[in-house]
Amino acid sequence: MQHVEQRKWTIPGVSPDARKVAREAAKREHMELGAWLERAIRQATVVRMPKVDIRQPEDPRPHRRYF
Repeated sequence: MQHVEQRKWTIPGVSPDARKVAREAAKREHMELGAWLERAIRQATVVRMPKVDIRQPEDPRPHRRYF
């Protein structure tokens, strides 16, 4: 594994625990922290389209049984 210089992370309001979690997640995915954060931020901000129900609407006519 390549040694990467540790730099101070200076994002105000981000807890040390959140920083640790982000570093660990990036490491698990074999990504640099900056690239992982960029992807996570972009994925979190994507406008998600509501799921569309493609089933046919029920027939509004009353159910009739023929005997």
